[in-house]
Amino acid sequence: MKKLYLILVLFFLSTTTLMAQSMVIDSVHVTSFTYDCFPNNTTYKFILRINIVTSNASNPLTLSDLTFNTSGSTNASTDIKNARVFSTGNADVFSKNVLFGSNANPTGSFVVSGSDLLNTGDNYFWLTYDITDAATPGNIIQAVLDQSTISTVNYPSTGSSIGFNRTIDVRSNYPHKEANVWYTDKNLGIDFNCTTPVIIDDHSDDFISIEGTGAICDEFGNLLFYTDAERVFNRVHEIIPNGNGMLSSSSKHSGLFIKKPLDSTTYYLISPGFSFMDELYWNEIDLTLDGGFGDIVPGMKNLTLMNNNLDEMVTCVNHCNGQDVWVLTGKNGTNEFHAFLVSDAGLSTVPVVSTPVGGPINTTTGRGTIKFSPNGKWLVLAAQISTSTIPTTLYQFDNSTGIVSNPLALDSNDAHAISFSPDNTKLYIGHQQNGCKMYQYELDIPGILASRTLVGNVPGPALWLLQNAPDGKIYMDPGGNATTYPVINNPNLKAPLCNFDPTGFSLNGRIHSFSLSFISCYNESFFNLPTTLDTTICNGDSIFLGGNYQTTAGIYYDTLTSGSLCDSIVSTNLIVSPLDSATITTSICEGDSILLEGNYQTTTGVYYDTLTVGSGCDSILIINLIVSTPDSTIIDASICEGDSLLLQGNYQTTTGTYYDTLTSGSGCDSILITNLIAIQPDSTIIDISICAGDSLLLQGEYQANTGVFYDTLTSGSGCDSILITNLIVNLPDTTTIDTSICEGDSLLLQGDYQTSTGTYLDILTAASGCDSILITNLIIDPSDTSIIDTNICEGDSILLQGIYQASTGTYFDILTAGSGCDSILITNLIIDPLDFLQVTSDTSIMLGASLELLAVGSNNYLWSTGDTGNSITISPSQTTTYSVTSTSSQGCETTRTITITVTIQYSAYVPNIFSPSSNQEEHQRLYVYGSNIETYELVIYDRWGEVVFETSDLAATIRQDGLCCRYGPGWDGNYKNKEKLLTMNVFAYKLTGAFANGEAFFDSGNITMVK
Repeated sequence: MKKLYLILVLFFLSTTTLMAQSMVIDSVHVTSFTYDCFPNNTTYKFILRINIVTSNASNPLTLSDLTFNTSGSTNASTDIKNARVFSTGNADVFSKNVLFGSNANPTGSFVVSGSDLLNTGDNYFWLTYDITDAATPGNIIQAVLDQSTISTVNYPSTGSSIGFNRTIDVRSNYPHKEANVWYTDKNLGIDFNCTTPVIIDDHSDDFISIEGTGAICDEFGNLLFYTDAERVFNRVHEIIPNGNGMLSSSSKHSGLFIKKPLDSTTYYLISPGFSFMDELYWNEIDLTLDGGFGDIVPGMKNLTLMNNNLDEMVTCVNHCNGQDVWVLTGKNGTNEFHAFLVSDAGLSTVPVVSTPVGGPINTTTGRGTIKFSPNGKWLVLAAQISTSTIPTTLYQFDNSTGIVSNPLALDSNDAHAISFSPDNTKLYIGHQQNGCKMYQYELDIPGILASRTLVGNVPGPALWLLQNAPDGKIYMDPGGNATTYPVINNPNLKAPLCNFDPTGFSLNGRIHSFSLSFISCYNESFFNLPTTLDTTICNGDSIFLGGNYQTTAGIYYDTLTSGSLCDSIVSTNLIVSPLDSATITTSICEGDSILLEGNYQTTTGVYYDTLTVGSGCDSILIINLIVSTPDSTIIDASICEGDSLLLQGNYQTTTGTYYDTLTSGSGCDSILITNLIAIQPDSTIIDISICAGDSLLLQGEYQANTGVFYDTLTSGSGCDSILITNLIVNLPDTTTIDTSICEGDSLLLQGDYQTSTGTYLDILTAASGCDSILITNLIIDPSDTSIIDTNICEGDSILLQGIYQASTGTYFDILTAGSGCDSILITNLIIDPLDFLQVTSDTSIMLGASLELLAVGSNNYLWSTGDTGNSITISPSQTTTYSVTSTSSQGCETTRTITITVTIQYSAYVPNIFSPSSNQEEHQRLYVYGSNIETYELVIYDRWGEVVFETSDLAATIRQDGLCCRYGPGWDGNYKNKEKLLTMNVFAYKLTGAFANGEAFFDSGNITMVK
């Protein structure tokens, strides 16, 4: 039976082991992201999504390294930085909350390391890049996951698109890029960051837009935040930590982002509230929060800006100074407008209130749209169709004061979609009824009402919203189920030249689902594009535009400030006319000339002549000038002196170059150049020297005297050759020198080493080989000896005989004199004694006590305190070192130091007995004794717990024994010191307080009073 039981147990354990299998890697699946717009200067750009799929939960594996490759990138070191990998576990939704690892310089093959314990099933990781500002458009960005290292094992990647490969796009050059990213509907938006707007669908799944939406980008066009009214999202499409629970709700203008002037990190979000928008809320967002992704500042969320039946209509535009911003809304049931100023001081909650004379009563339903013109000079309000008595009204706005004035009723009550042209000269109004007609008004002519022109009919169930775009066009919300957005392509032009296209922007197969969902909340000044002026310059010239001298064609914007400190924008379309050039080739004969570059040219070269064409720009004529040189032949000829040769029409007898001109086949002269050499007798001059007494055969005789001698020979050319000899007879050379040596040295002269002063003669062989006599005047320099007396103080030393000497004695040093010979210095050293100075030993005293310091052993003293006696009295407040110096009669100083350590005593106590009848005054009262007491309280109780005396008096006096201290008036045994002597003998006390060093004390006990 036991054996069977053991077999069953073993079978159970074996089966359990087989069932609990260890985790295995099924696949590493990689998917690359695709983009229709991929510009430079972007951060956290999604590159790859990695899904590591596992099976079995036992013994989970750990991901430690992801090895990527960027070798296919054009210039990864310049174009890419900060490769980051984020982990989201089983969730197939990006989140930045868990950073697996990063690599700041992702070039070539690079590794991102971290540690992540894998789950069973899906494990999602996300690779992002920062595309640098220096990244070059046209360059390729590539990323491939080569392998994943999981629990020391490398796994390859799988998937249909395991690598990212994308060309960097040219970034759009719109003057304001803060509105470059739109989110108009769920899974639908527009990106204007490239030269052609593209559809995007990368926003959060939590983004649910029913009506107007809001978004804001940085100055480069990179997304910062967006909102659907109830939530706020960051640039990686997460709800910001404090972005839920917004009190705003769906409205035409549900989220207006405004950057705080002169502040790069603070933004305000303005949103209408619930219940037909009866409140207007504001929120402050700090871009530095949440690791630089931004969040609503704690305590600055859902703050009421206005709460009195506010319309859902809110808009904003720049102050005329180009820096501050006006936020404007209307008050329901009145004709009031409230303008709030946002400046570098923040959002002012005190509005500028306008009541335009003759203006209609604002909508009572809280519904409609409102917009500023981009230049902030006009305001238009369109109420919702149900308020049949309120027309669409145009107002004037003073963007320097915030005042609304001069209402002008325009269209009937069914208008709803409104927008101004970027150059502020046209107003577009769209109607919801009667075929969704779109009308244009001209604002730059006297008869605004009479200028009403039909632009066209918008297809769709309704025409809800119009929105200016960074590309200078106006886009429209045509209602639900739309597959295109109608577009006004040239809104600055008078209809029909404004080029209305009812199907202008394709949604690429996507469907705009909600009928009111559209971007509608921007600072209208973002779209202020005044009429562009054409200006032409010639190639090579420049013109000052956009803050710099420009040489290339393009559109440039300049902001000018008027005398009232209000800005105006000038747009210039710069055209660069190219140079017109032509090239010709011409030739002339050498000696001729041609007029080129303003001068007659005679040399071969390229010459440029600038002409002026009809455009006013230069036209360049390029002439390749060839100067044909004469066909010349050079010959050499020679004659002997006295002969002649026919050259240049005459018989020539002298050396020279002679030219004979002939005519060549090219029509230019042919020249025969003859280099004639008239050979003179060949003469050679040599210098020869001999010693006196020798001779040399010259001119047929042996010569023994200095002179010039001539010998005539026959050269190889057949002409005479003359040898001229300069004969020099060298006489003996005599040199006299003076030299000196030190006494004891010697010098080799006359064949011996000489040690005595005298004149010596030596015969040498000169360079000429003849004798040379050297006469030497020898001088013997004697040595020099000096004796000096030197005094030093005891304890000092002086360098003598090569070491520092500190004893009395005579010392010898050998020096080198100016003559180079030794000089002996004899020093008599005398040691002067020091004073025998004695002082008080180091000691310690209590704080507040005094002490006399003594010094003996000298006739004069100088203390560090400045005193000069043999004693000083000190009372230091802290540990101090004192010094005293004495000077002997020989001027030697002796210094001694005394260190006085100051101790601080902290004490507090109450005696346990006292007697009012004592013959010692201090014992007649009960005092608090101690030292360095900062605060105290003494309370005395009788046996029933009644307080009979209490004091906290800090007045301190010296005790009878001279020590410090006793505190307060003391207790005399009477009831509260009021001459009512208590009959009891034993009392209780409690003493509490604190010393000067902050330390608390407590004491309690019994006191006996002896009467």
